[in-house]
Amino acid sequence: MMLELGTLLVMTGHGREATEQFARLCRMSGGGPEPSRILAGITFGNLVTMVPLAEWLPRLDRTAPQLRGGGDSERTIFAALAFAAAGAGDRPAGEVARLARLAAVGPLPQRDPWLLVNLASAALTIADQLPEAIDLLDRGIDAARRRGDVTVFGYLSMLRSHTAGYAGRLREAEADAWTAYEISRGRAQGRDPRLAAAVLVDVLVDRGGLGTAQEVLAGQDGKGDDALDMLIAHFVHVARARLRLAQGRPRDALADLRTCGERLITAGYLNPAFAHWRAEAALAHLDSGDPATAHEMAAEELRLARRFQAPRAVGVALRVIGRVVGGAEGQDHLREAVAVLDGSAAELERARALVDYGAAVRRSGQRIAARDALRRGLDLAARCGAQPLMDRATSELATAGARPRRAALSGAGALTAAEYRVAQLAAGGGTNRELAQALFITKRTVEVHLTNTYRKLGITSRRELRRALDQTPGPGSVPTPDHRS
Repeated sequence: MMLELGTLLVMTGHGREATEQFARLCRMSGGGPEPSRILAGITFGNLVTMVPLAEWLPRLDRTAPQLRGGGDSERTIFAALAFAAAGAGDRPAGEVARLARLAAVGPLPQRDPWLLVNLASAALTIADQLPEAIDLLDRGIDAARRRGDVTVFGYLSMLRSHTAGYAGRLREAEADAWTAYEISRGRAQGRDPRLAAAVLVDVLVDRGGLGTAQEVLAGQDGKGDDALDMLIAHFVHVARARLRLAQGRPRDALADLRTCGERLITAGYLNPAFAHWRAEAALAHLDSGDPATAHEMAAEELRLARRFQAPRAVGVALRVIGRVVGGAEGQDHLREAVAVLDGSAAELERARALVDYGAAVRRSGQRIAARDALRRGLDLAARCGAQPLMDRATSELATAGARPRRAALSGAGALTAAEYRVAQLAAGGGTNRELAQALFITKRTVEVHLTNTYRKLGITSRRELRRALDQTPGPGSVPTPDHRS
């Protein structure tokens, strides 16, 4: 019962209450009828409450080889070990992915399946196994949908948004984020909406909705303090910092990034793939006129990323140090970033690397040579739905003497986040009532979204929906600026 209460407090954003509950569980641990389940609960409690990894991860490493791996609780322990190892960055990404797969294989547990999904999908995300992570989250969301569990549905939708954003699937990420945010504000009474708001702000920054992101952030003022009272709360600090950077407020961004970084380091979460706070801080220091500190932060990010060996993390670090260093050396780092990310599913990060590399080549006077990378970056940014990156690539291409294609609303790129999510489900079958139940919205809302979708896609029936959605948006396709309706 104490474990169930603790996990519910985590999902509803009550970090301090969850911490107290898991602390009681740890004090009471001394055996019992389900030792594996108790160990899984204590391990999760250690993660949530940011007990330093050095105090318990070695013991879990010694315990893991003794587990048969077939039981639900043992699989959850493997998931927790994978997540903790991913946070520490003390072994290669391939080993983290192996542990996560041991947890994810087979049917989801009947009891608390969200816990395994949470930990294993996060470990896979950090290890840059993004399609596997999204697939596991989809399984968890489907299970919550079948049970009618709106709290788990909202929580896992929030995590899916974060992972889809890493993969550059920004339209999906935004739809998931709005779902989680609306549930946190309305359906689940007593839920702290700051975590869902942070994930929404994060994706809106990449989509170009800075005004909406600021409104969402302002709506959280006075709704709890900024203490990093549980691990997932680092989302709040990183998202707010990214928004401040996009708004041209690097010093305000640094305040959040310092708080986040200090707390994560103290708890042993050193892996930059877990949270790229150093990379963001390096860019903030650069924008604040402190290139020396920017270089120090970027170099440390790269050192730790190379140790972990996840392509996305290495690519992020190379791109940032390339921007910080500049010149011929910076170009070399950016060229390597493009090459490393070529084998990753992190399309948005690959688009950033291409645009940064093309811009660096253009600044060196090689305007014609810069165009290929800039065009490829623009195409990828458009496919991701990343409007600010598209704007930058377009501007760089014009400066390089090219004639970039004009952006225009078309196809799936013209759909709002909510319309896109309803259309995706409708294309898979089901009545409007079933879609409403699946998304925890009204039947009338489904009807309105489908009517708007048919009009924008130029179709008249659900039979045409799958084909229309599968058509890749052209390089100029951009999302509608109305993110919510």
